[in-house]
Amino acid sequence: MAAEASLAAADAEAEAGIKMLDGFWSTAGPGAESAITLGADTGYQQERFVEALRKRKVAPTSASM
Repeated sequence: MAAEASLAAADAEAEAGIKMLDGFWSTAGPGAESAITLGADTGYQQERFVEALRKRKVAPTSASM
């Protein structure tokens, strides 16, 4: 679990999400044994954000992702 404060703007929130995810890699590593999923609300369904998750082999989960 991670948290970070950012501007209340879709781009800023998505960038913060990727930054936190990249921080996770520094501790767990991309070769972690279990599958990685990221739950987010529908505001995170931007194509650029979803592509960044898939590039990192993270499965996005939300009602409409």
